[in-house]
Amino acid sequence: MKIGFCSVCADILHEGHIRFLKFAKQHCDYLIVGVMNDLAIFHYKKRFPIVNQEERALIVSSLKAVDKVIFQYSYYEINQIIDNHDINVFIESDTHDRSVHGNCVKVLAPYYRYQDSSQIKDKICRRWKKS
Repeated sequence: MKIGFCSVCADILHEGHIRFLKFAKQHCDYLIVGVMNDLAIFHYKKRFPIVNQEERALIVSSLKAVDKVIFQYSYYEINQIIDNHDINVFIESDTHDRSVHGNCVKVLAPYYRYQDSSQIKDKICRRWKKS
């Protein structure tokens, strides 16, 4: 069985997340998604998420493509997660460059450039200021 892993922040879930997770599921039989916890997002992006980790995990776990959700405590702990969960397929955006060890195959997903959480947050702020 091919066990896949990918990670997301998923702070304001959008079309790009859905496309990414569907792509990831196409490359494995069982997909584990690491939802970065609040502190991991702060260390990685230098800001806290708008939606807290429990809510983001619940939202991601409800998606059809996702078989299991785990919290990810660091952007860089990929190989530890791979070892702990017997993952043999690692899927990530082609904008990232994390290396994996062992027999784990890395699959690059296309980045959906036309929508991301930062753009959505900026759009909300602009509209809020106008009202």
